This record gives sequence, C-alpha cells and structure tokens, in this order.
Amino acid sequence: ATLSKAPALVLAGPSAPARVDCNYAACYCEENVYQLIKTLVECGVARIEDLTAVVISNLSKQVPFWCQKSSHDSPDGDGLVVWDYHVLLVQQRPAASHASNDSSSRQEEDSSGDALVWDLDSTLSWPCTSLEYAMRGLRWGQMKQLAWQFQRRYRAIPAAAYLAHFASDRSHMRRTTVDTSGDEGDGQQQQQQEEGAGSAGAGAHAGHASGSGQQDTQLGQQEHQQGTHSAGAAGTRDAQGSSTHKPAGARASGWLHPPPPWPCIVAVDGTTHSLPVLWDVSEEGGRADAAKYAAVMSEDAFLRDVMRLAGPVPGWG
Repeated sequence: ATLSKAPALVLAGPSAPARVDCNYAACYCEENVYQLIKTLVECGVARIEDLTAVVISNLSKQVPFWCQKSSHDSPDGDGLVVWDYHVLLVQQRPAASHASNDSSSRQEEDSSGDALVWDLDSTLSWPCTSLEYAMRGLRWGQMKQLAWQFQRRYRAIPAAAYLAHFASDRSHMRRTTVDTSGDEGDGQQQQQQEEGAGSAGAGAHAGHASGSGQQDTQLGQQEHQQGTHSAGAAGTRDAQGSSTHKPAGARASGWLHPPPPWPCIVAVDGTTHSLPVLWDVSEEGGRADAAKYAAVMSEDAFLRDVMRLAGPVPGWG
C-alpha cells in the first residue's frame, strides 16, 4: 500500500463538523469521544452502528502516537506524544458506499481501508483514512522495533455500548494535594516531579527524526532509562490518567488539568467511573466485563478487524 496514492474517503450526505466546532477538553479524550459520537449521529454524518470507540493503552501506560497537536515538536517535527492511554473514534463505511464493479477502484479502496478515524488530538486529516492514521499516527510498520513497554493494546467498543456504559467522575484528574506557593511537603514535591517529568520528556524527544525505526528504538530505550512518561507533550497524562504538564491555574484549583464544561458522565446503570476498567488491558482486566467494554485485542487484530486494513504491509505479521 502506498499512502500518497490512497484515495480520500468522501462522506456522503451531511458535511462533517469542523474539528474546532466539536466539544473538546484537553486531556479528556475519553469524554471528547463520547461527545463526538453524539455529534456525528445527531448531525447525520454517521450511523451509530458504524462507529466504534477505541481505547488504547498498555501494561506500562506508555503508548506512543505521532502527529499529535500537543507535542512539543517544531512545526516540521513528527508530533510524537507518549500517552498513558488514548481514546479515538473509528467509523466504518457502510457496505453500499464502496460497492463497485471496477476492480481497480475496489483494490484502491481496500488498500486505504474501509474506515475513517476521528482523533480530536491529531494533526492529520479530519477525518482521515485508516491507512493514513495507521501509517502516520500509529507507525504500524515500525512498532515491533520498539521495546515491549511501548506496544499498544486495544479495546474496540461499539458506540452504542460506549454511550451506555462509559462513565467518568473525573476523580483521576483531581490532585490529592493542592499546590500553592507556600505549600511544603508532598504537594511541593509532586509539583517538582511533574515539572521534572515534562522537561526530561522534552529532552528525550529532542532531535528525534521521523521515519527511522532504529532511532525510534533508541528513543524507547532512552525514555525507559530516564523513567519519563512524557515524550515532550504539553498535555500528556500520567500513569493514573492525569496530565504531566499543567497550567498553574489548574494546579491551584486542585485539577491536574481543567475539566470539561459539560457535566460528569454517568452510565445507564448508575456507574459513575468506568474509566479504570477501560484502561486496564492486562489479561485479567481484558476478560472482565467484556460484554460492556469489549475484549482487549492486539494491534494486528485491531488493524485488520477494526481499521479494515489488509496485508501484506510493512510491519505486518
């Protein structure tokens, strides 16, 4: 598959909402996707049965993504961010929209994937093809060269189930100790740790060149040795789902990052915080409540079954 030749997927019917017009709160990707599902369905851009909320994490809570707008990269950089978890939305194309008698047209469509990716934190096309996101946002051809702690795992949750069962009381974004200029002890130490992690992450990422599997491996080794969670991202969250680099106002208010303006989301069964279940991608966690939150799947399975990308491709297998 050649990315530059991949055809753009044209949405039939209503136009997609502009990225800037969507409900968005930095570092609350799980809630952004919840709101985006409702927006796309309500404006007629997507059927709810064609949408899948995708939660991505791993055992070390260090998952790399490229082309992210919160990266500290220069404008011509590769936009690398290492999140503890990330949530995005995948839209399947209805079967009728890509039926064709032209075999060459079908081959081109198959190479680009039968899905669109909606990622409010990405700098890629809005929305973009699954092939573009896989090769530029996920770098699927290079991931197996990285250390084990960066290998991603996935939960692909049907949108209707996500709307029904997702819940967040935002407790993971609360500070246990509120920092002020006069505070001493744990709060001050925590602030120093947060600022240190951000600067160390930026240093680890400095000079990283996109497109080199060898350099990606070196980046992974360097970050692992330094023990930093951030890869130079202004909005990265820590291993408990919290931002590692926050504005002073958020610190003073007791929030790791300012919360969204809409109310906290409660599941239909009254659950107030299901996020810890979603980001648990261990074998045991992956089997728990799979009916509600979907089973955990490997990257190969995700690319094949959800992104609808067919091999052979670089890094596949």
